[in-house]
Order: sequence, then C-alpha cells, then structure tokens
Amino acid sequence: MNSAQNKKIAFYFLLAEVTAALVFLFVKGRFAVQHSYDSITYLDFFPAATSPVEFLRIIFSNCRTFGYPLFLKLVSFWDPGYVSLPLIQYLLYAGVVLFFYRSLTAFGFGPWTAWGMSAPLLAGRLVLKYSAQIMSDSLALALAILCFAWGLRAAARPEKKISWAALGVTVFFCYQVRPVFTFLVFFFPIMIVFLHLLQTCEDSGDSRVQEPLRVFGRASVVCLGPLLFFCLFRFVVTGEKGVISYAGINASGVSAVLIQPEIVSKLPSDLVPLARAVLEERSQLGAKGIEGSRVRWKEHERWVTEYNDFVWDVNYKAAKRLLNAEASGVRHNLLNERLWAFFKALVRARPLVYAQLYFLSCQRFIMQTLYTHLWLQAVLSLWLLSLGMAGLFFRKKWEHAGTKIQSFFEKQAVLCALSLPFYILQML
Repeated sequence: MNSAQNKKIAFYFLLAEVTAALVFLFVKGRFAVQHSYDSITYLDFFPAATSPVEFLRIIFSNCRTFGYPLFLKLVSFWDPGYVSLPLIQYLLYAGVVLFFYRSLTAFGFGPWTAWGMSAPLLAGRLVLKYSAQIMSDSLALALAILCFAWGLRAAARPEKKISWAALGVTVFFCYQVRPVFTFLVFFFPIMIVFLHLLQTCEDSGDSRVQEPLRVFGRASVVCLGPLLFFCLFRFVVTGEKGVISYAGINASGVSAVLIQPEIVSKLPSDLVPLARAVLEERSQLGAKGIEGSRVRWKEHERWVTEYNDFVWDVNYKAAKRLLNAEASGVRHNLLNERLWAFFKALVRARPLVYAQLYFLSCQRFIMQTLYTHLWLQAVLSLWLLSLGMAGLFFRKKWEHAGTKIQSFFEKQAVLCALSLPFYILQML
C-alpha cells in the first residue's frame, strides 16, 4: 500500500472519529447550549454608542477582547438563540484538527504518525466540555491548533507567502479570542526556525546561516507586527497599554483569598476602603481566605472551586460599588486599575502565600492533565519506551544507520517543539 493510500485511510479514520464524537455528544445531550459566569460579558459586549470613536473606545476598554464576541455576533445573524453554537464550535474545531493532520503530512510526517498526533485532539476533555458553552475556550483552542498547522507549513515552505499571511492572521485572532495565547507571538518565531532547520540540514555555505535568519525575520514580522500595531491603536483610542484591561479583574480571584483583617493596616491608605469592602462581601458570601502562612491542599482545592465567586461576587462587586461604576463599557479600565493595584499590594504583603498558591496551581494543572487524559498517559509511556528502545537498538549500529537515527530523533524533536513548550507556557 503506497503513501497516498495510507494518507486517505488515515484521514478517513479521523473523519470516523469526528462522526463518533458527534454521536457521543448528541446522545449525552452535550449539544444543548450552556451559559456560565463569563457568558454575559461576551453576549453584552457590543454597546450602543453615539459615534464610531466612542464605539471603539468602549470596546477597547472592555475586560474582554473583541474576538469571541464578534464570533457570537456572526452566529447570531442566523441563529439568535445560539441553539446551533455547540455544533458549530465542535465542527470548527474538528475541521482545524483535520487541517492540522494535512499540515503534519505536508511537513514530512508519515500518515500514521500524523494520525497518532491528531486523533487524540478530537476527543480532548476541553473540547468535549466547552464546545456547548458560551465561552471562548473551544474556539481559542481551535485557533491555537490552526496556528501550529500554519507554522508547520511556513517552516516547510518559507517561500509560500500565503502560509505566512495565514499564520499572522490566525495568531492575531487567537489572542483576540483568548488573551492568554499572546505568548504564541514570541513562541512561534523560535519554533518555526527550529522546525525549518530540521528540514534544511543538507544546505551548505552562507545560505545555511542566512536562510534561518530570513525565516526568523518573517515569523517575527507576521507574529509581532499585528500585536504592536493593535496595541498602538488601542493606546491612541483609549490611552491604555497592552492587549486588554483584564489583569486586575482576573487577579482579583487571588486577592480575595489573600486579604485578611490583620493585613488591612499594612496596605496603602487609598486601598483600605476596598480591602474592607472585599472582606465584607466575602463574609456575606460565606467564603474563607487563606488564614495562616501555609496553604494546604484542601484550601487550594476550595479556592479553585470558588474562584469565579471570588472574582465576580467578591472583589469585582466590591470595587464596582465603591467606585460607583457600571459593569460594562469604558468603566472597566478604572475597575481593572484599582483591582490590579490591590492585587500587587497583597502580594507584597503575603509573598510566600502567593508563591504557594502559584506552585500548587501548577501542580494541579499537571496532575489534572495526567489523571483526566488516559490517552496521554499511554502516549507518554509509548513515546518514552520508543526513545529507549531506539537508543538501545541503534547504539551498536550508529555508523551504519546514522540516517535512520537522525530521522527518528528529528521526529521526536518536532513533537517536543510542538507540544511541550506550548504546554509549559500555557501553564505558567
């Protein structure tokens, strides 16, 4: 059976998995649209404004980026009730994974290796959980995978301008849907150069040095250029720096457990009223903070469970009441600034407690990945086993099988470049 036939068969296996996943989601009732804490901030994103300038000013001062609200607006044109949203989000995600498979084979992976890297993505816990929810997670994950697909194509064929343009557009909308993926802007230029070098080992002379530099330059321009332009435009319109005014609001979920009555006197005087209001809201909610200098695992788990309550029903509510600010529009930047200053003051007051929360969160992220993804345990075990067996098998035949050794370990290097740094950076 030739390579072309194997590609078709592997592709059909992926289509069969998509069909099986759709049947599973329908049978389990997972295609009923679900709302969450965050849904209302996406649905009520676009305001009524008196002028285009005011409209842009309000949008770019929101605590949400415009990517996912724009996607919801497009869906609402033919489905105002968002009944079809779960199906649309999963089909978009599945289509991206199929394109990722094609990109892996275009880069040089065999069809079954590419299938093995793509198939687990179609049944990942996150996509099966969040496809039905009005949240940015499913679409953002699809865009992140699409970024990798275009990155593979750009690394394999850097002369193709369409791959570079598509990569730049995809990366831009990826962090506009979910700002945490802004790190991809800095990650992809390095990754693409590394992938390109693995494919051009036969080059010699000055071109071997100059070509990676040109690839790095192109990748930096298409990834960093739109980010810098957007941040400059947003600064001109709103006077605010960065991609979004959300750091303080997001960090308020930590602030709510760090604050204790004995800490209030140690805070700057302008933050004391906010600290007292947060303690009052937390008491009314019946929630607790971290009292001692040591964070126990049960306390951390309770904090994770109540995190959204701490953000919206404690800190955000207290800040909004004190500042007499509305929950939408241009007031978000004011709330964000106060909550960010409050967070930094509490970290300075209790640095060891904050460090423990951060460490336990990383630990929980790793444990959750391993314990809730049984296929990942199998893949990691097989991968480590294959590396060990390859090393033992090829050790005595290094001179005669150098090309095979190089090819095998280059594939493992590509796999690591695609997955491990992305996982670590997302966790941090």
